[in-house]
Amino acid sequence: MAVPFLLLLIASSFLQIWASDPLYYESFDEPFEGRWIVSKKEDYEGLWRHSKSDGHEDYGLLVSEKGRKHAIVKELDEPIILKDGTVILQFEVRLQNGLECGGAYLKYLRPQKAGWTAREFDNESPYTIMFGPDKCGSTDKVHFIFPHKNPKTGQFVEHHLKYAPTIPYDKLSHVYTAILKPDNELRILVDGEERRKANFLSSDDFEPAFIPPKTIPDPDDKKPEDWDERTKIPDPDSVKPDDWDEDAPEEIEDEEAVKPEGWLDDEPEEIDDPGAIKPKDWDDEEDGEWEAIKIDNPKCEAAPGCGEWKRPMKRNPAYKGKWHAPLIDNPNYKGIWKPREIDNPDYFELDKPDFEPITAIGIEILTMQDGILFDNILITRDEKVAESYRAETWKPKYEVEKEKEKAEDAAAGISDMLSGFQKKVFDVLYKIADIPFLEAYKNKIIDAIEMGEKQPNLTIGILVSIVVVIVTVISRVLFGGEKPKAPAAPISETELARAAETEVPENSKEEKETDKEDESAPRPRRSRRETSESPADLLLTVATGMRLALSSPPKQGRKRERDLFPWVHLLRRIINSLICIVPNRDLALGFLRDPLFPFTMGGRKMAAPLLLLLIASSLLQIWASDPLFYESFDEPFEGRWIVSEKEDYTGLWKHSKSDGHEDYGLLVSEKARKYAIVKELDEPIILKDGTVVLQFEVRLQNGLECGGAYLKYLRPQEAGWTSKGFDNESPYSIMFGPDKCGSTNKVHFILQHKNPKTGKFVEHHLKYPPSVPSDKLSHVYTAILKPDNELRILIDGEEKKKANFFSSDDFEPALIPPKTMPDPDDKKPEDWDERAKIPDPDAVKPDDWDEDAPMEIEDEEAVKPEGWLDDEPEEIDDPEATKPEDWDDEEDGEWEAPKIDNPKCEAAPGCGEWKRPMKRNPAYKGKWHAPLIDNPNYKGIWKPQQIDNPDYFELDKPDFESITAIGIEIWTMQDGILFDNILIASDEKLAESYRAETWKPKYEVEKEKQKAEDASESSDGLSGFQKKVFDVLYKFADIPFLESHKIKIIDVIEKAEKQPNLTIGILTSILVVILTVIFRILFGGKKPQAPVAPATETNNSGAAETEATGSSEEKEENEKDDASAPRPRRSRRET
Repeated sequence: MAVPFLLLLIASSFLQIWASDPLYYESFDEPFEGRWIVSKKEDYEGLWRHSKSDGHEDYGLLVSEKGRKHAIVKELDEPIILKDGTVILQFEVRLQNGLECGGAYLKYLRPQKAGWTAREFDNESPYTIMFGPDKCGSTDKVHFIFPHKNPKTGQFVEHHLKYAPTIPYDKLSHVYTAILKPDNELRILVDGEERRKANFLSSDDFEPAFIPPKTIPDPDDKKPEDWDERTKIPDPDSVKPDDWDEDAPEEIEDEEAVKPEGWLDDEPEEIDDPGAIKPKDWDDEEDGEWEAIKIDNPKCEAAPGCGEWKRPMKRNPAYKGKWHAPLIDNPNYKGIWKPREIDNPDYFELDKPDFEPITAIGIEILTMQDGILFDNILITRDEKVAESYRAETWKPKYEVEKEKEKAEDAAAGISDMLSGFQKKVFDVLYKIADIPFLEAYKNKIIDAIEMGEKQPNLTIGILVSIVVVIVTVISRVLFGGEKPKAPAAPISETELARAAETEVPENSKEEKETDKEDESAPRPRRSRRETSESPADLLLTVATGMRLALSSPPKQGRKRERDLFPWVHLLRRIINSLICIVPNRDLALGFLRDPLFPFTMGGRKMAAPLLLLLIASSLLQIWASDPLFYESFDEPFEGRWIVSEKEDYTGLWKHSKSDGHEDYGLLVSEKARKYAIVKELDEPIILKDGTVVLQFEVRLQNGLECGGAYLKYLRPQEAGWTSKGFDNESPYSIMFGPDKCGSTNKVHFILQHKNPKTGKFVEHHLKYPPSVPSDKLSHVYTAILKPDNELRILIDGEEKKKANFFSSDDFEPALIPPKTMPDPDDKKPEDWDERAKIPDPDAVKPDDWDEDAPMEIEDEEAVKPEGWLDDEPEEIDDPEATKPEDWDDEEDGEWEAPKIDNPKCEAAPGCGEWKRPMKRNPAYKGKWHAPLIDNPNYKGIWKPQQIDNPDYFELDKPDFESITAIGIEIWTMQDGILFDNILIASDEKLAESYRAETWKPKYEVEKEKQKAEDASESSDGLSGFQKKVFDVLYKFADIPFLESHKIKIIDVIEKAEKQPNLTIGILTSILVVILTVIFRILFGGKKPQAPVAPATETNNSGAAETEATGSSEEKEENEKDDASAPRPRRSRRET
């Protein structure tokens, strides 16, 4: 037997060497240059570096620049064939600065076309597999994508793993593993724990399915025109009841309310601080008249209230809202139409994926964060090899980083059980404050969070309060509630409309019909009607125009005004301002009702003063009401707006209609591009004199996940600058508008202000800016800069933020720098101890403290339930299933009946092998830590001494640079962003009129269309909101700490979409899940029972037994981590 045994030994040795040696491994211990080739394609400017991981001596491949595209590739010496046996892909990534928007994945390239070189690597280079983390906006997943060649068509189709695991949200090292098995199984591991198991041939696991469907809808089959899919329709015979008052307000004053006894009507709520003293260095001439600061009136503390008492509002019992006909069953309902099915010409069958070989490994990403470190890239055929590499390369680093994170938490001096989680809780709360539908509560939430940070014992209360706010807001959205009060309409608008209730000059019915159409039209374009009129006709035109200006409310007859009398708008504004400033208001309104009123007995007395006042106000109005700049984009922009020729800005601008309107705008037409365009002004606009209003419209037609939609108001540029050189380095005076990416969701207001001491410009950002509306409708953004240093930000005409340029609470950094600053040369003494608490050095672990005791043990008292069916399987073959007639055993394999639940198990307590349940171990204590005691050497938090700030200055108002051009310089992942109606004015009323004439009609049409779409989806009371609710629920499913519940949540949501009446129950269930997970994170909870380990191959089990390593301390830490985690990941138990 010697010779056969020797041959067997040699063969097994070769097999072992073939299986256990890595097919490829890169440790980055040595510089990568020469082995890895950086792409030379023009878009890829990102710089790669050979750098140490923070806190380690271990090197990796570092993404060193933000907002850049990076591409690098390593060609393999020999192709790696994926069709033969198991293949494991593994690599490490550390997101040292987090990841808000960007990728950190690898591409395993397939053979490239002839002539291709590594320096040409880009996003068009074909790959076999793309694997790794990706996060931006609502995307948060570990991608697994494989393009597969359809043998029928010869085309490659990308197949995406469904329900991919989410990315760890910390800044520690993590290792990602994909195991491709020969039985078509795919396993995704994160840090060695199984996070997803899938089958390549399952349509439940990949989108689109690997095997295309046998049949497809016939593309030539069309729905009949008379096919009615509406299950419900408004009752055509229904009539609004006579007593149904649609105009009744939702709230009315409570007439039964009585002013509380003791109310102090004559006492103000605030008074001058009696203890305030005028500073000695106060100069009335330079500083103005000194005023004491205000404090709460102490007299009001004991009283029920101060100031003018007003009756509270209550719900109007007569309120019914807008009447709608009740819905009835549609007698013509035919069901949801579907085209007939035909054979799919692209259909094929395979028993396993036909993977292309791997010839190179590339990293091709675009990211907004730097500090992404790649390390230890491995390809092997042996799971044990991958496991050993994780243990030797990743595990030691991770444990050091984890301990450092715990030490930083402990150093905060918080000794209660929440200390390890509070920082994460506050990070989550700050992100909650940025949720769009909590905009109205944002400042209050942030105040509460800051209070919680100062007083950690309030954490739970703060968390519960914010959850209550969220639930309340969602309930109000679904069921209605207190309606936000609309801003008061300008007096002049209301009274002008009332005064105009006179007959319009007699016109044809056709002209009156035109007026009705104009009210609903999005917005007619400005055009000057060219006419050749006789003097008599001209006189009649002027007289009619005057009458129109005096009689027609602002919303009526827009087309007639614009076509016939382009000067009527200005005339109306002159009259409008006249009403506001005339001493005798009745006289002004009388003049509106009858232009001959000044020549009557009552008006003759005021005729001369009125005439002088009219002339003066007209001149003032002409000066104030003309826009300083206006761009409607009615005409193509070429020639007026200049597109940047800098190489980074490849995005294509288009002159395009807004979806659903005849209105044109400036369109961002391509995804994932940089855009830059600029319009130089004829004359500079000075911002220091009086009020200035900046306003423009934006419609995010395809939404906005990551990108900007703001304007830059440029200041004077350097000599020699041209519009074609416009880029992100071009200095501006103000940047204003929406920006959204990752956790960023705000309407920016940034001003660059020159420090008169240093001569340097400093960017000052508005703090707590409003968030961006989350829909796809047109919105108008307005910034009003007042001469008293006040700034007001309006969205759709409603004030969302008010600030003061000189308040440090409103701008970061403050416009006026602090008088003193920390001394940069002052150093903290080496013996200065800032730890308030330290571990008790005299404490000793008790002898009976067993750190190795497991958290859970089998319940020895448990008894198998009576009637348990040990010999019955949980599932059986479906007895009613029959083998299809066209089934071919040779081609299709042996037919197996589908499985169904065993009916015998329904009445029994259970089936299959019974196992004792687990219970909490009473002896479990976990890892011992010395108790914390007061630090006898504690000296407090060290601060450097303060010195005079050399950059300090004083100003009474911002020294704004003038505006010489308007530019749009953005980077965005979405297309369909449409800019329109850019306005700069010195009159708030003018901006308001432009909103009413240009934005409002479009918005109302879009809003009504959205309501109609919502209403058509369902017939019950929630129909208008269900789509939004489901969109939010799908985003809930992607929240990282709900990972373990993700698939179940998605199943529940899909069920609710099919049965819309379940919406409220589903929403409540998911909120309960969120609250449960949060409280388990904070307070701990029962550890979920690990799933039973699936059977493994004998040789693997043996290898596991012989190769298992690790100290008891590693086991302790692992068990502790598992106990505190929301849910332990599925892992294969090695025995």
